[in-house]
Amino acid sequence: GNQLTNLTNATFQGLSNLIELDLSFNRIRFIHDSVFNSLTSLQTLDLGLNSLQQVTDMKPVLQLPQIQKLGL
Repeated sequence: GNQLTNLTNATFQGLSNLIELDLSFNRIRFIHDSVFNSLTSLQTLDLGLNSLQQVTDMKPVLQLPQIQKLGL
């Protein structure tokens, strides 16, 4: 991990072709509602071993159109 603590709207801009994203082993506590909007091709996302504490923090993940594999 990289000790990331939050993900903002600009974090992944311009990465629409990204297919796999591993954010595990960080300290992510907050994910902005539209942080993954530009990741229209994302199929695999790993958010395991972070500090997300609320179910509402997962709303941005549920909006990913191509997601097939999700690690929590």
